[in-house]
Amino acid sequence: MNLRTVILAPWRASKPAAQGAALSLFVLAVLVAIAVVMYSTKPARWTSSAMIIGLGEGFLWAFMMSSTVLLAIDARQLRLPGIQRSVIVGLLLYGLLGVAVPTAVLSLFGGHPGAIGAIIMLFCVGGFAFALLPRYLGMAMCLIPATFNALPSSIALPGPVDPDFFHFAMLAAGALLLMIVLCWHRLLHVANPYESGWTQPMVMQFRFASRRAGWNPWTGFGGGIHGVDSTQRIRRRPSWLQPVADLRDCGPGHPVRSLRIALGGLLMPLTMTAHLRQFAFVIVPSLLFVVLMTLQGVHRHGVAALLTAWHDGGLIMLIWFGAFGSMMLAFFCIGQVWQLWQKPNAELPLLALLPGLDGSAQVKRDLLHAILLQPMRVLALLLLVLLMLTASLHLSARASLFVLLGQLGSIGFVVAFTLTTIGGRPLGPWATGALAIFGCILINVSLFVPTLSDPGQMKLGGGTLPDLFVVGWVVLAVALPWLGRRGWRGLMQRPHPFLPN
Repeated sequence: MNLRTVILAPWRASKPAAQGAALSLFVLAVLVAIAVVMYSTKPARWTSSAMIIGLGEGFLWAFMMSSTVLLAIDARQLRLPGIQRSVIVGLLLYGLLGVAVPTAVLSLFGGHPGAIGAIIMLFCVGGFAFALLPRYLGMAMCLIPATFNALPSSIALPGPVDPDFFHFAMLAAGALLLMIVLCWHRLLHVANPYESGWTQPMVMQFRFASRRAGWNPWTGFGGGIHGVDSTQRIRRRPSWLQPVADLRDCGPGHPVRSLRIALGGLLMPLTMTAHLRQFAFVIVPSLLFVVLMTLQGVHRHGVAALLTAWHDGGLIMLIWFGAFGSMMLAFFCIGQVWQLWQKPNAELPLLALLPGLDGSAQVKRDLLHAILLQPMRVLALLLLVLLMLTASLHLSARASLFVLLGQLGSIGFVVAFTLTTIGGRPLGPWATGALAIFGCILINVSLFVPTLSDPGQMKLGGGTLPDLFVVGWVVLAVALPWLGRRGWRGLMQRPHPFLPN
């Protein structure tokens, strides 16, 4: 064991794509923290900066440093104890530097060193625990902040500016470290550490990412979400979450429905029972979050004030959730289509062998209907609901316009990128990623900012932020139709729609 091996251990254990994503988020967090320290006039600005840096480091430990356990498992199975020691020493070194350096810097701006170090340590340990704890416990950790805020004032926990915060944070970090050590020991000594299931930690999903090289912005690391393709993800679901296709009205006389069944995933028509199960799987955690936020509001403002605030803040939150859900649905649909047409597999050419699925223009149109029908229905329904919410809130015309544009942008992404993918003319991974990030930022920021304040007061340079949003939407309104037309022409010129790219 030497210093070079210790320093390089986390970099050798994780994939370059995961390193790039985690480091990008960390750099972004550092830049935002610097801006808060330089331009904020609040006395406790160091608290916000410490939490922002801690969030960036939490991503590093959750998605990059956690992969070291995979290297430790392999080293133990290969009987290489020196590598295990290098991994552990490397984690301790990076943990010490990750806490000490930002603590020393922020202390120069008047922050309390103990509180800053405790905040950053909690985020680092929390991110590592999120990756190493069983999956259901790791997901439950996301609700811990809301749970603490929902506690009654009689048992309120100390905040970052309270004198007792350091002792509380040390106890919490110690408990998380103990759980990390136990999970680490269990993973190294269990008979089959790579067995899939809900009791396995999130870091085990990264193991499958090493099976495939490459990255694309729609399907994540290694050609699938966590490097796992759609068939593998389906096999790893619990039995009660397995999709059950509705096979009524399928066959040669119903090509659109038959293609939806063959494509599977989000496009497949399900039975009512399967729909209800998946709906409950999504809604129940969301309702738990809503209950926690409601309790927090009751403890802070009382029941009467909460009912008054719900009409404004609650409905705006629903608009945000609806718009964000639309965007995620659009990207998941695009990711599924990208995966089917992008990776080498036997599924896509087999579709060409089905009766009646030749290279005619009608078959190509049926394929488009099969892919776009279900997402368009859901997105159109969400658009109607969001417009009704904006009308009940009496938002300004400009804010309502941005809500409408956000939904139309999600619809445009689905149509344009579906056409480019099945038309055989997809953009390169970097161009696709840049456009996807641009669309995400534009949809989110132009939706959030106008609903929070008066658009006329949001100045940036020589103009207002909504003016810049309009420029961004003009760029998107030109790019997406151009992509759609490019993909449509490619699809019509293709000899067969089921050719992989």
